[in-house]
Amino acid sequence: MNRFKWLIILELGTIVILWSCMLVFIYIEFKDEYKYLEAHYDEVKKCR
Repeated sequence: MNRFKWLIILELGTIVILWSCMLVFIYIEFKDEYKYLEAHYDEVKKCR
């Protein structure tokens, strides 16, 4: 029973670490996109 509990904790830890890595990667990827969109939006506002 105790070993099973540790297995679950290890699996949960692995999942959490993978998710946080993925979220950081997505954040880094979309940060540049967001800046580009923001600049584009400002240009559109100037034109109007």
